[in-house]
Amino acid sequence: MQPLFQHTQQWIPKEIRQDFHLQVRSIRDRQMQEAYQVAWVLLGAVFAVLLIACANVASLFSARGLARERELAVRSALGASRTRLMRQTLTEAFLLAIAGAAAGCLLAELLLRIFIAIAPTGLPFLAQAQLDARIVLFTVLLALLCAAIFGIVPALQRPNVTSLVSSKPGLLHIPG
Repeated sequence: MQPLFQHTQQWIPKEIRQDFHLQVRSIRDRQMQEAYQVAWVLLGAVFAVLLIACANVASLFSARGLARERELAVRSALGASRTRLMRQTLTEAFLLAIAGAAAGCLLAELLLRIFIAIAPTGLPFLAQAQLDARIVLFTVLLALLCAAIFGIVPALQRPNVTSLVSSKPGLLHIPG
């Protein structure tokens, strides 16, 4: 392209010749020029919302763990091993995470279809936008990671069995 560009410069007036430069780009880069910036801003916004959602889930798991502290202490006092308690909390956390990931993927697909329907015409490649397997896999893996982290924390804490014992020796007080 450079020899062709230099050949065509002979027809450009000398006063403005320095303003012309050769830049070779792919057709895809030329078509997607404005969409890349918008996509990066959108990706940043999605990660910010994801961070807020993860913080909310973490606080909900912490509150749930505190509320179940007595239950775990009773199960431990009745002979449940730490492994059994961890298995129970992890199973519950994984079930909640998978349900949340499935609901999130369904909501994302629904909202994507709505956004495509109401979007202005002329946006490049918007009609081909879809959730692919990489996005669903990332969602599921992130949900499982959050479940593993926040589901195991309550089980790792030593249950406080002494808080369940009433003031009378030998009696176990189980709040109702």
